[in-house]
Amino acid sequence: QDMGFKRSIGVDSNKEAVTRGEAWRDKYSGIYKFICKPMEEVIDYLPMVDYTVLANAHYYFYIKDWLDYLDKLQYKTQYCIIVTADKLNHQISMASADLTAIKSYFKNWDEVGFIDALPLEGDPSPRKLWGLCFKSRSIERSPMELDCGNHVQEGFYADIEAGKDYHRSRYYRILKGYRKKWTPEMLEKFAIDKIALFESVKTHGQLRPIIVGPNNRILDGNHLYCILKYLGNQSVLIRRV
Repeated sequence: QDMGFKRSIGVDSNKEAVTRGEAWRDKYSGIYKFICKPMEEVIDYLPMVDYTVLANAHYYFYIKDWLDYLDKLQYKTQYCIIVTADKLNHQISMASADLTAIKSYFKNWDEVGFIDALPLEGDPSPRKLWGLCFKSRSIERSPMELDCGNHVQEGFYADIEAGKDYHRSRYYRILKGYRKKWTPEMLEKFAIDKIALFESVKTHGQLRPIIVGPNNRILDGNHLYCILKYLGNQSVLIRRV
């Protein structure tokens, strides 16, 4: 957080490593959280972020799981910083630590940074490490200047947060008049789903990109955009098509 990051989450399937991380965090009064699960199992539930750091982690993935993970990661993070080591024993079924292999895994990303191995002299725990940074071509951060097409949901989330019965909200009344072919059950489900989305974003952040077409027109994600705007976000992660 001292470096300007608003929110940090650590993920590791090794319980001992998580315990050490939590002890370090508590010692220095950090406020970030840890999740003790395999990374490939939680990526769908992690918020979208500007940076993801994979520190000597990728070569513990089976190659299929690693490629599946990267397919999802390109829509979850703007930048991926990957740290790799000089691994002598490599199983063919696992992702490789080799620099050439890593660059091939990220062939659909742009390589924007590289740090060569630092001198080991004087290092109390000498280990040959390299760092690479890749930028996703799939998402970008945009200021809150998108066109959502309508503003009928304005005020709805303030009403919900204030504890107002959503049946009495202006938005619900507009929905009833506009969605005349919907059954009462369909109308109820729609409203409840939007309230659930609001609560999810408050708790977990933005989980998926807003899809944007020409002229900054939102094609999918109007409610998500309005929620993020209501919660005070100055920018949003989007996918342009």
